[in-house]
Amino acid sequence: MKALFLGNVAADTANGIKERLPPSLRVEILGDPHQLMRAPEAAADADILVTNHWRAEYPSAPRLKLVQSVATGIELIDLAALPPRVTVCNAFGHETAIAEYILMVMLVWSHRFREIEGDFRTRSSWQPSWVQSGAPHGEILGSTVGIVGLGRVGYEVARRAAAFGCRVIAANRSAREPGSGVEQVFPLSELDHMLAECDYVVLCTALGPETEGLIDARRLGAIVTGTDVRPAAKEQVESLGAKFIAVEDEEFKQAETAAGYAKEMSKEYQAKQAALVAEHLKKQDIVITTALIPGRPAPRLISREMVLSMRPGSVIVDLAVERGGNCELAKPGDVVIVNDVKILGHLNVPGRVAASASSLYARNLFAFLEVLLDKKQKTLAVNWDDEIIKATALTRDGAVIHPSFAPKSAA
Repeated sequence: MKALFLGNVAADTANGIKERLPPSLRVEILGDPHQLMRAPEAAADADILVTNHWRAEYPSAPRLKLVQSVATGIELIDLAALPPRVTVCNAFGHETAIAEYILMVMLVWSHRFREIEGDFRTRSSWQPSWVQSGAPHGEILGSTVGIVGLGRVGYEVARRAAAFGCRVIAANRSAREPGSGVEQVFPLSELDHMLAECDYVVLCTALGPETEGLIDARRLGAIVTGTDVRPAAKEQVESLGAKFIAVEDEEFKQAETAAGYAKEMSKEYQAKQAALVAEHLKKQDIVITTALIPGRPAPRLISREMVLSMRPGSVIVDLAVERGGNCELAKPGDVVIVNDVKILGHLNVPGRVAASASSLYARNLFAFLEVLLDKKQKTLAVNWDDEIIKATALTRDGAVIHPSFAPKSAA
């Protein structure tokens, strides 16, 4: 078996651990990736790759079974350029750095370091800090930290959290004994019992079918509501366990186009809906707006007065800011704070969460293609009576069949 250490960081790693590697493992070290381009055979017979980057233009490595990242993250590793079914490991050796980063985030969050720093930089003021306003603004001492996934990273987080005086509990799929600062370990089936006791929750699980979507807003005790002028949205919102909020009058029942988009509502309806939303916003901690009308500016849903009525510390995320914004006070590409309410106007939000956006888009495409195929025969088998096919098929056998595009019949 051969291990290829690629890049200067990997080379340093290899030199540091060579004495501990098994004698049977052949080791090749290429500190400069350009060496690989001149010696493709180095990749061709490698079983293990240790690196922090891999590109599509690199020589093929068909025998790879394991890729070990020597950095915290795999952003520079082109997963599509790796052979199928290769295992990519990103945690081994990084437990300490990951655990310390998690504790640092907890400290920054609880002590309001960013607000204190920002106010000091812009106004030379210590007003947000306890120096001016009394007792410290929250500490993690005495807090309960829940760890989901008690592996290498989980145990390192537990040790550090316990050192800060936190009570540490955990949930794990397989049985684990308490220890290393962990007071109690719940089975994953009792995750809800653990979450009910937590001030902080740290996810240390690998991403897989059993853990994807493991914790959602409802599980954390959030009361989730949604609003839209389209009647179809009501069923969608309620199917996810949220409560639907809307003025459900006769106009509401006709508020959707044949293509599934929202129609522009009358002034009277907008006024009624605005009054309902205004009253509802007073009770919300987080508001996310996404309302868009094709070919028109984004509808204005949240006024300045509504923002001022919200509780201090609330957050508004305006995902329609590139088309004018749903919130009157949102600014494209900026974060605005009004009356201690934070309004996020980030541009290109999908680009900020590129991996998640791409994964979601890929899943949507896969789900769409599934209805076109016969899984057993592995052949194309279009069910023309399927609702999805009816809504998306434009032509069949040379004729336009979609009602929105079909030519009008002669009178």
